[in-house]
Amino acid sequence: MDQDGQTRRGAIGALMSSLAAPHVTPANLGRVNPVEFVPTDNIFAAADLATATAKGERAVREGAYFKVVCPNEGLAEVRLRTEGGSELLYEEITKAALQSGEPRKGADMVSLPLPFADAVPTTVAARIRATAFNAGEVGMNADASPSANASA
Repeated sequence: MDQDGQTRRGAIGALMSSLAAPHVTPANLGRVNPVEFVPTDNIFAAADLATATAKGERAVREGAYFKVVCPNEGLAEVRLRTEGGSELLYEEITKAALQSGEPRKGADMVSLPLPFADAVPTTVAARIRATAFNAGEVGMNADASPSANASA
């Protein structure tokens, strides 16, 4: 992270959460947000989303909204119980996962909007890695003069 012209190391989970917030939206903004109607009794957690979904489908009646959570993956899904199972309405990333520094979590979980149709999909983390770096990470000596680093 660059602060006042100096490269600093530190946790950036909270920073990333605030930067990513405008880009994290439900998949279908036209629908009423069903999570407001999900009672706490209709929230099911398991080691994977498939197991949590199966628990939810067994426990709720057709037409009811329910939420499944997988803390290991940092994901949650809001679903509508149907006659044949359930329909995925949208996915959410948990706050803990966004704040995590673990691989494939944090800013790696947030995709950036594509600026044009043929654009290469990327994440917030990939964009940060491409633009902000620590001099030592690219083989430069942070304490050396600019001319000494020119040959690095």
